[in-house]
Amino acid sequence: MSIKTGGFGPQSFFCLAFSLSVFMSRLLSLRFPLVLIGSLFAILPMQNQAQVATTGQTGLINMPDGRIGEDGEFRSGYSVTRPYSATWISLSILPRVEGSFRYTRIAGLKPFEGPGSDYGDYKDKSFDFKALLIEEKAGWPSLVIGKQDLQGTLLFPANYIALSKKIHESVDVTVGYGNKRIDGLFGGVRIQGSGPLKNWGLVAEYDAYNYARDPFTSVTNVAGRQKTWHTAVEYLTPIGLRLQVGEQYGKGTLNAYFRIPLNEREYLPKSEEPAAYQPTQPRPTLEEWRNDSRYTRSLVRALGQDDFRAIRLNYRHGKLTASLTNVRISQSSRAVGRAARIMLAHAPLDAREMEITYTVQNLPVATYRFNDLNKLQQYFNGLVTRSELAKTISLDYAQPTANQIDNELAAVLAASDDVKTPLAFRRQDEGNLISLRTNDNQLNRFSLAPAISGFFNDPSGSFKYEVAAQAGYDARLAPHTSLTLATRLMIVENITDVKQPSNSVLPHVRTDVAQYKKGNDFKLHRAAINQFYQPSERVYARATAGIYEEMFSGVGGQVLYVPRGARWSTDVAIDALKQRDYQGWLGHRDYSVVTAIGSLHWRINDEITTTLRAGQFLARDKGARLEFKRRFLSGIQIGAYYTLTDGKDITTPGSPGNPYRDKGVLFSIPLAPLTKRDTQQVGSFTLQPWTRDVGQMVAAPVDLYQVYERSLIRDLHQGDGLHQFGDIEDDYPKMVSPLAR
Repeated sequence: MSIKTGGFGPQSFFCLAFSLSVFMSRLLSLRFPLVLIGSLFAILPMQNQAQVATTGQTGLINMPDGRIGEDGEFRSGYSVTRPYSATWISLSILPRVEGSFRYTRIAGLKPFEGPGSDYGDYKDKSFDFKALLIEEKAGWPSLVIGKQDLQGTLLFPANYIALSKKIHESVDVTVGYGNKRIDGLFGGVRIQGSGPLKNWGLVAEYDAYNYARDPFTSVTNVAGRQKTWHTAVEYLTPIGLRLQVGEQYGKGTLNAYFRIPLNEREYLPKSEEPAAYQPTQPRPTLEEWRNDSRYTRSLVRALGQDDFRAIRLNYRHGKLTASLTNVRISQSSRAVGRAARIMLAHAPLDAREMEITYTVQNLPVATYRFNDLNKLQQYFNGLVTRSELAKTISLDYAQPTANQIDNELAAVLAASDDVKTPLAFRRQDEGNLISLRTNDNQLNRFSLAPAISGFFNDPSGSFKYEVAAQAGYDARLAPHTSLTLATRLMIVENITDVKQPSNSVLPHVRTDVAQYKKGNDFKLHRAAINQFYQPSERVYARATAGIYEEMFSGVGGQVLYVPRGARWSTDVAIDALKQRDYQGWLGHRDYSVVTAIGSLHWRINDEITTTLRAGQFLARDKGARLEFKRRFLSGIQIGAYYTLTDGKDITTPGSPGNPYRDKGVLFSIPLAPLTKRDTQQVGSFTLQPWTRDVGQMVAAPVDLYQVYERSLIRDLHQGDGLHQFGDIEDDYPKMVSPLAR
């Protein structure tokens, strides 16, 4: 899934687009799990965690404090301090770094009036930053520095330093100093309850806001507000929702939010996950294996029922060899472990070795060689440790010919219904509320599922949406050739109400998004042929021709190289593209471009990856884009990017002296931790302050780095390369992958 922002109109500096696409429809199907996740911390007393101010930053009521959230803690909420209200999100992206985003509404201020405008009150976007410099110790307070509203219109900027110290188990004192909107000294005290009142708290603060410097004071009437003390009551509800209620300047205040720990591996137990395979019949002799098809059919059935596809099997000279992939299990080493358990239960009694090559896009990725089947069986029986088992397994990158084995069971596979997922409607399957899907052993797949998209903050209305049905079909034309088709049928929308054309002076490669949404109700979203290659070990390539995405079609290719044992990898993508017309079928506009982007990916550690991309972008602008992302234990990845090119985007929000630079926040959310059954489905989206044309890239039908990052780069180097191999958590800190040496 891919979610991209979109903004448009002559007042596009007010536009924030945040398209929820298929991802939102999938999260809607997880409504119960999300409530359960939100209550995970409800069992913890409030004093164990940093609390959050109305800005979304850790703090008192309005003022920040000297604390910072736990590493990997995500928070989202809504606050009201009339005339302001804000929807906010906040994340402790690193152990000492916290970032926040606010979407603030100013009541009574109408930025757009007249026919066709349904925008409502003025809305502003703010990005905030906070860093912990000194941790609290016995004789020292914690010390932070922070900055509010560091990008965009800068309506509410502030810089500050704050210190916090616990003077009692339940009493936390804060003092700080700021400038700009936070003007001078501020501070406060928080008192947490204990025993039966452990979920209650009181907070008092000295508010140092200089309201006279706020914008639009002639409408909001806040200029006369003086610095003063405020108080509030806090409560942690049984479902994990945190509430802070108080009073300021004769008006009630509210801050309500929840938090999710991203460093949890699972949020729900895998209660619906199929159990590990258990043998139902004795292993055959070699003669029975060759002469009685019941044994081979049983093997094929067991693999197919565990969602293995692209299966090729061969038994020669005491060695059972397989090439396969799994279309559901998210961890490739776990998938290999389940395949090994099944194969061992069906292998002839005289088998001495097994070899499994795991494939992605029908190309081999990694080869696991099991040299001691007795030891393997003992591990599955719980009699030996994984470290002992690892001594008997050879793990290596796969050779290009590793999956070109003589498929002895081709006829059995072709006749088996167990290596197919029958076409049927499914509820809450793979994260979808409802879907229709099927697949087979050749990796032919069909799916039909709902798709929801939305755009925030357009001048013609603060929220624009579309609800559609999206159908996708992937056909395997040859072992390494696939056809990808996707169509979309509009069901209901209000995006066609948008009247404002793009004001960009660059080629309109993205800012005409509203015009594309106004096209035909039934559209061909994608129609492309992909040819995959593996010229040598750790080198993968693709060639693509057809309709890439909603706005572009063309021809192109990509090459990915992964060095042995290194933390970096690189790829190059070159595409000759032509812009599609607004109707969504085979028509095109006059604009064409050749994009050439080289990317260098560097894994700083197992959690943090940086990517530098450089080349020519969609608007023919040349430059570079720097990305930073962190992957938490849950698998959720959050990061940011900044683009610097020679494209002069001088219209608002840019200017002739300060052209706009494309920037945004990246999210990638695997659905596996949110579901009761493992899945490979991932939701990806980007949050941008504005959608402009500078620094844009095409959405190719296949990105090799994204396709192979999990199995080739991450899973093989996690621990000893056997993470969750036996369907149990038996990782130890000193386990090192043989491929990392």
